[in-house]
Amino acid sequence: ENDETLKEFLIRGLSELSKVKPGNKLEVVEYFGKWLLENNPNKPLIDEPEIEDDENFESMTFKQKLQHFLSNDEIKIVFILGGPGSGKGTQCKQIVEKYGYVQISTGDLFRECVND
Repeated sequence: ENDETLKEFLIRGLSELSKVKPGNKLEVVEYFGKWLLENNPNKPLIDEPEIEDDENFESMTFKQKLQHFLSNDEIKIVFILGGPGSGKGTQCKQIVEKYGYVQISTGDLFRECVND
């Protein structure tokens, strides 16, 4: 039985990602997604959606590809940026409470990676 928490699992994945250092942003996302699938202790069954036109698909932006797979539902990603002590955490907490977003603090994740 695996006692690893989700946070520990993600930190392990980010540690592996930092060792590989993929090139562009899409390669980073693709590598991390593949790593998550290959290392998931629950091993979910994933049906890959069919791609109608490979040439057209390859020319899409990352956001367009996500929308294609999610039946063109709107995707909302919010980045909160600011210096230390500027209130990013406070704002994120309020956004999570008010709008139901999921917060992923890259700073917290990377600090844990460095400490491990």
